[in-house]
Amino acid sequence: MKKRIISILTIVSTLILIYELIDSFYYKSYNGNQEIVFIDFKGTELKNYSELSELPQLKGKWIFATLNLRDDRDEYKPDLEIMDSLYFGLKESNIVFVYTVENVDQYDWKKTIRKYELKGFHIDLPDDYEYNLWEDSVAGYTTHWKIPKYMIISDKGEIIDKWSPRPRDYTKLIDRFNELKNRNNERTTKNIGHWVDSVNFEDGNN
Repeated sequence: MKKRIISILTIVSTLILIYELIDSFYYKSYNGNQEIVFIDFKGTELKNYSELSELPQLKGKWIFATLNLRDDRDEYKPDLEIMDSLYFGLKESNIVFVYTVENVDQYDWKKTIRKYELKGFHIDLPDDYEYNLWEDSVAGYTTHWKIPKYMIISDKGEIIDKWSPRPRDYTKLIDRFNELKNRNNERTTKNIGHWVDSVNFEDGNN
């Protein structure tokens, strides 16, 4: 009986190990997908979000930034599920997607990227990075601190919408991009909104 239990435990342990190896390989390998790019931010002298667009890969681009990427909260999942469709809808309009994380487990980070096929640029921020986006609001005697989740950066490197519409509100987001681009007298190669009716979006509220 004891030998049988040991044999079963050995088999289970082996299966778990095989699963973990396959899982790790799948989520950490991107099969040459050139639309998922990791930027090594630690070798630069950039210290805050206002300098983000000074990176060579982002210079002169309109940026839709997702801050502190995570999928461990249900409130974020509807946005992540729509990102792939949103990416293909906006990529011809000189708009790039940037995702940042900080103090995150590397495996969990890359697993999230692969799970939702988050195409764009991914940056693991260094420990000494200045998270210069905090805003406070006072309610009674209590001060509440909040930080943006999504924001828009112009091709001039200016953070022009610190509280962008969420991806699940894609119509509002596209209208916001059009508004900001028109305000900055920028011409796009394609009307940003031309593809909305042809893309099969899932309902972000489900």
